[in-house]
Amino acid sequence: MPRAALTFNSGETLNFISFPTPIESAFRRTSMFIQKTQLSIPKLLKIILLVVVLIPTLYSFTRSPSILYRQPSTCGPAVSEIPNIVHFVHILPPELVSNGNIQFEFRHFLSIYSAHFYLNPERIYIHTNAESDQLSALERSPLIWTRIISNLPTVVFNYETAPNRTSAGLDVTLLPNQSDFVRTRVMKKWGGIYMDEDVYLLKDLASLRRTGFQNVVGRQSGGDICCALFLSTPENDMITAYHALQDRAFDGSWATHAIGLLTRLAVEFSGRDENVLVLEQDAFFPFGWGGSELAELYQVHDVDDVEEVIEWTDTGSLDLTTFIKSWRWQSQTWRRDFHIGYALHGWNSGLRDDRIFFGDFGGITLEYVLARSSNFARALYPVVKHALDNGIIGQVS
Repeated sequence: MPRAALTFNSGETLNFISFPTPIESAFRRTSMFIQKTQLSIPKLLKIILLVVVLIPTLYSFTRSPSILYRQPSTCGPAVSEIPNIVHFVHILPPELVSNGNIQFEFRHFLSIYSAHFYLNPERIYIHTNAESDQLSALERSPLIWTRIISNLPTVVFNYETAPNRTSAGLDVTLLPNQSDFVRTRVMKKWGGIYMDEDVYLLKDLASLRRTGFQNVVGRQSGGDICCALFLSTPENDMITAYHALQDRAFDGSWATHAIGLLTRLAVEFSGRDENVLVLEQDAFFPFGWGGSELAELYQVHDVDDVEEVIEWTDTGSLDLTTFIKSWRWQSQTWRRDFHIGYALHGWNSGLRDDRIFFGDFGGITLEYVLARSSNFARALYPVVKHALDNGIIGQVS
């Protein structure tokens, strides 16, 4: 072992062992290895070259994947996916708040169960102003659809106060307007997917939740952004502004503080990286609220053979060769193809006389959907079939 000496100013000399540097140690070990194995210099160079090439490759395979599904723009902060949490708002009028008389109908079940079926969400919140001590009894409600909804495993009822006056002194009396204020409050807090009770999902929204955008919204008939269905991360700038400005924007009308404000904010925030993605009308709101469009959605037609109704196909298992060989121009019929969209809005507030569209069914009922003789029924049939097959609801007689 080599030795070295250190001499102090006092003249004392300290002898100590000098340890080789890492480079010296590696060189000595390599020399001993070459001597023992009798490697030639060319062979040694090949080994060194192989190690240099392989080490970075092996390192790339052992790196932990990012928790984010995509790398956002380098000029902005990383954005995680939108939570798989669903929010509904169910506000009761003052005369029903005290007794907690929550009454859900089959159409409400369709909306909520479509979210349960397609999204498999972590939670489905139903935000209501019914007092909390009354909500615990809903699982034993004598009302069938209230009881079924309350017993879904992911459904959670959450108490929220419903505002009745703005800071400017304007009364907020309409229940839909009160719901608008609760909607932005809970979306700012939790993020996720907001749905009106007359919005029905047609497929999973995972691809939209994972786009990297902090908000995903859709246009309705006429081009405005509709707030009946939208996705958002919690506490992002646009949803924060939406919630904060509703009080100032409210003028007592139906849409100024809701659709009008959201439309303007979507424009103003679209210039910011990955803040808002605006989808065209067919994505969320393929029909309008006019009489002809409601008729196209709900009108009952004569269907001689139910098997003629085109059912949903699993596009993931599509055989392209078979598809190309069997493809043909479809003749125009009353049947609407919903594959391009993610949801449809029922515009239930526009259904004045149920007999006009629904005939003997009298409205959106289980029998109406099972008959599959309207576009609405065809679109929601997979949801009802899943509920029947899994014993969530009973078969009609």
